[in-house]
Amino acid sequence: MIYIVPNMKRIPKEILIAELQRIAREQKLDSISKTTLAKYSTIGRKSFKTSFGSWNNAVIAAGLKPNLAVQPSGYKRAKIPLHLRDAVTKRDNHRCCICHASPATDPNIELQFDHIYPVSKGGTTTYDNLWLLCDKCNRAKLNYTPLEIMAMAKWHLMKCAEREEQLKGAKKRPFDPADHFQKMLKLAQKEL
Repeated sequence: MIYIVPNMKRIPKEILIAELQRIAREQKLDSISKTTLAKYSTIGRKSFKTSFGSWNNAVIAAGLKPNLAVQPSGYKRAKIPLHLRDAVTKRDNHRCCICHASPATDPNIELQFDHIYPVSKGGTTTYDNLWLLCDKCNRAKLNYTPLEIMAMAKWHLMKCAEREEQLKGAKKRPFDPADHFQKMLKLAQKEL
């Protein structure tokens, strides 16, 4: 294990790379997560980010396999071509595919192009894999696939039903948080 002098302002890159390689060798790993680093090293992950710009850049510099779920620093997703954006916008009728919000009726609505099957999970930028979502629905979807959304929605609805059974006779709330998930479930079922 490498011990660092506490007043050292910046740890040299060579030491950081050697530390990652040591952990990989000792633990017989081809990639190292931040959790693994915290468990087997005295060097904090901030040192790697400061020296290399990102965790993945440090892992790559050490000759290890990067975590593909996290894009390396400087990664830029390819822009969606204009003809494809126009086609998807027309197909989706200038509305969010989940809640049907439109900037025509509410100027605060911002529509975003989203991959139905996320790029991080192998989705492609094609007409069939893109849809329009408002920023609220897009944030709620995160990088889940339609099947994962269905599973979460079913679990959430089941928990809500259990909770309703427990609260029978109590005052009902005016807002039902399961409503948004019901819409996502219906949409996901249509897509399948």
